[in-house]
Amino acid sequence: MIIYRKASILDIEQIILLEEKMLKDNLGKSILTEVITSDNGYVSVALDGNTIVGYVSIMIAVDYAEILNICVDDNYQLLGIGTHLLNDFFNKYNEIIKSCSLEVRVNNDKAINFYHNKFNFNIVNTRKKYYQDNTDAYIMEKIL
Repeated sequence: MIIYRKASILDIEQIILLEEKMLKDNLGKSILTEVITSDNGYVSVALDGNTIVGYVSIMIAVDYAEILNICVDDNYQLLGIGTHLLNDFFNKYNEIIKSCSLEVRVNNDKAINFYHNKFNFNIVNTRKKYYQDNTDAYIMEKIL
């Protein structure tokens, strides 16, 4: 059974391993520490036993939120974990935030469809050579 909870700094190493496995990149220990410990940060994890199988990290600025990363282990995808993680955030902050944005690789059709079809995010712009491998990113935004 999958359990969801707020992340702690003790989760950072597992989060980085999950990011490396799934995204081939990571936010880094210092950024994750900042987001987890910040009053404006939101980091939630999904656990199977003691193993983190999914997580989301979000920064909030007044009435705006930016999704930094959402990641679900490939062995746990299509089980609703990503949907649950984002729904928990939107349910908690729906009275506060007016818009939310994220960047996603232009060739990541699975993620683009997830954000658009499940959460009504729309592509609003493109960041050229955004990622370390020079891949472009779409900026997607959701108005609440």
